[in-house]
Amino acid sequence: VAAAVVYTPRAWVADLGPMPDAGEYATSARNLAHLRGFVIELLGRDYPPRYPPGFPLLLAPVFWLPGATLASAIYVVAAFAVLAVLLTHALARRLGGPVAGLLAAGALLLRTVFVDWSHQVMSETATVATATAIAVLLHHRAQHAGDARRHASLVTIGLVCGVAILMRYTNLVFVPAVAIALLVDARVRASPWRSAIALGAGPAFALGVLALDDHVTFGSVARTGYHYWVPYWHTSLAKTFSLAYAVRQPGDAALGAFGGSPNLSYYGAYILLNVSSAW
Repeated sequence: VAAAVVYTPRAWVADLGPMPDAGEYATSARNLAHLRGFVIELLGRDYPPRYPPGFPLLLAPVFWLPGATLASAIYVVAAFAVLAVLLTHALARRLGGPVAGLLAAGALLLRTVFVDWSHQVMSETATVATATAIAVLLHHRAQHAGDARRHASLVTIGLVCGVAILMRYTNLVFVPAVAIALLVDARVRASPWRSAIALGAGPAFALGVLALDDHVTFGSVARTGYHYWVPYWHTSLAKTFSLAYAVRQPGDAALGAFGGSPNLSYYGAYILLNVSSAW
């Protein structure tokens, strides 16, 4: 059922929208598959992509298939979407039984935003799959509290976090989230340093790979493809991280409080309207 919902014919995504994001992912993945380097071509010249290499590396194998085009990358996106649904089902089934598993998987498939991302060459479905995989691994570890291989599961969780970080810089947030979840684990409290090393090995390796790539490509570990392509926003912390993004009215003022991308002002207005209507 999940495969049927998220499947998209290759011809439907031939325009590689949303541009330029999907085009960058697919083009850089094809170049990696054919050993041309982690680059995109514009007007006959090679340029570094904005994004880290993790997701294009996952897309690359599809371009070894006969007759593959840039739009073939959608098959990998769909595979990650199906994996996310299966993992959601597995986690909910463990927590609440078969009915809970089916309801959770169905709820995810009914999320239009999830299905929409499944139909575009973007990294969202892969991020959802890795985040759900981490949750499944954490639950498995909690269910086997007496397992003597206490650090092996932490290494596995750390490796999944590392893969997520290689796909998107912002997935680094998975690491502190997992660390907080593990604070209740007596095995972690019994050997905190070994546990930290076991969990941190994967993210540390991923950050090292990204730092090396940024140093070689952009001349500094503190510079990324975002700095290269959008220097106005990404060379200033005040512009990259600003409280204004959370509290100011989003989008076009003509659209009112619900215009543009959701943020704190959006959700604040939404909650107030619902509370007032309930009263």
